[in-house]
Amino acid sequence: MVQTQHGRVDLAAALERIGAEARAAVEGGATILILSDRAVLTDASLLPIPALLAVGAVHHGLHAAGLRQRCGLVVESGEPREVMHFALLVGYGAGAVCPYLALDVVDRLAAEGEIELPAAEARKRYVKAVEKGLLKVLSKMG
Repeated sequence: MVQTQHGRVDLAAALERIGAEARAAVEGGATILILSDRAVLTDASLLPIPALLAVGAVHHGLHAAGLRQRCGLVVESGEPREVMHFALLVGYGAGAVCPYLALDVVDRLAAEGEIELPAAEARKRYVKAVEKGLLKVLSKMG
């Protein structure tokens, strides 16, 4: 996330900061890094860094430091909804993606009767659809 100061945002500095934090975490023994934008929901002074940009910055920063093979990257974001969003995040280095906002929408649609399934089954079907779509995209890549 990017901290706003006096109406100014320095995205490059924020990306460098998360890259440095990731390197320090891996050097300190972390084996799984979770990149999350959930804090933006509760702190109006924060702006989210696009998930794809954050994953790419952390992946390449760790790779340049020779640390990428030591950890897995997990993305927890409100951004991914469609199969291509997941495919791009995986392609940029994410090993797992938690689309919390999409899952919340599925839950709400089930609760409001827009989907004629229990919320748990609706979630299961959403995840299965994303998995099948991701498999299709990846199989085309060879």
